[in-house]
Amino acid sequence: MQAAIQEEEQWQAEEAWKAKEAKEHQKAKEAKRLEAVQRKAAEEKKFCELEVEKKQLEEETCQMQQVEGSSSQHVASGIAEFDNFGDVDRCLGEIIKAIKKSTAVVESMLREVQDLSGVLEESFEVLKTAMTTLINWAIVKFSALLVYLYT
Repeated sequence: MQAAIQEEEQWQAEEAWKAKEAKEHQKAKEAKRLEAVQRKAAEEKKFCELEVEKKQLEEETCQMQQVEGSSSQHVASGIAEFDNFGDVDRCLGEIIKAIKKSTAVVESMLREVQDLSGVLEESFEVLKTAMTTLINWAIVKFSALLVYLYT
């Protein structure tokens, strides 16, 4: 009888330990999920900010193309009318400004593409970590099930 009571107490202790372990596992799992959600929200926020910047850059590029087009037309129509080097210098100055602004727009777009690339890499790493965690969890649960079934 004493052995049966001890066996029952041991079984209850094991069940309590398993319940405690399951609760801790659930807390850790919830913390990881929350962290992943927060990371995803931050990435989505960054992506939205980058989209806004991209639209602004597209508008600036469009404006630059319009400025370049009007400068080219101005240069082409005004070549015959140049009567001194001041006009040539002024026209060349406008062209140089347009080229500099275009270069700045291209550089800014390059930085945005690099930022988006970084966001994608981070998202991939988060996904890879989540999948690895999920697979490990499944292996542990499957192993526990096999132990339970064969004991």
